[in-house]
Amino acid sequence: MSCVVADVVSLRVSRKITTARAHFIQISVAATTICSLAPGYSVFIGLLTIHILTRSLANPEPKRMPSRPSGSERYNGAAIALHWLIAVLIICGFYLGWIMTDIPGFTPTKLKYFSWHKWIGVTVFALAALRMLWRATHRAPPLDDATPAWQKAAAHLVHGVLYLLMLAIPLSGYFYSSAAGIQVVYLGVVPLPTFIGPDPALKATLRTLHVLLDYTLLALVVMHVLAALKHQFVDRDGLLARMIPFLK
Repeated sequence: MSCVVADVVSLRVSRKITTARAHFIQISVAATTICSLAPGYSVFIGLLTIHILTRSLANPEPKRMPSRPSGSERYNGAAIALHWLIAVLIICGFYLGWIMTDIPGFTPTKLKYFSWHKWIGVTVFALAALRMLWRATHRAPPLDDATPAWQKAAAHLVHGVLYLLMLAIPLSGYFYSSAAGIQVVYLGVVPLPTFIGPDPALKATLRTLHVLLDYTLLALVVMHVLAALKHQFVDRDGLLARMIPFLK
């Protein structure tokens, strides 16, 4: 009898370790990939990954994936389109900002990248404003009742800060360009108004602010992605399907 009990305990421990290892690999690989873009956030992401792993160990048995969310539980087509379009533009803008600042001097390529970076910023600002307008006139699909209250509060807080950053970052870059004495000409066709004149001191301040806000956005996006992966692969609650309709 004792041998049977030992075998059962051993099996359960083995399943727990296997499940935890799978969760750890899924989450840490994603975290490492994203975090490689900004080493300064490695400690933060590492702690978040450990927290998620600890939660998964507390409930190692995989949950049954719920049925696909109904239309009332998903975002509509406009919200989904705006979400992914803004996400792609932010990634492109960040990538351009990352490489263009490493190009020495003022080469034609560097100036072209700066122009594209600014155009992306203006577009993100406009789309983010539309996204906020949609959010003000449409109720977002509610989170699952089983979602802990602290997770709901964290989700609302992160979303709110993301909206603010999607407006503040383009504005800081816009004013930074103006302080540098360079007018923003959208798509090389539409000259945008200049609200401040050249100011070297303000230029330096706005540049620092722009970079700081950029990395803050990156950290929040990493949190957002990790949370989505946790819901998909650890909680298995179908939450990700609200923004990816074809996902099961």
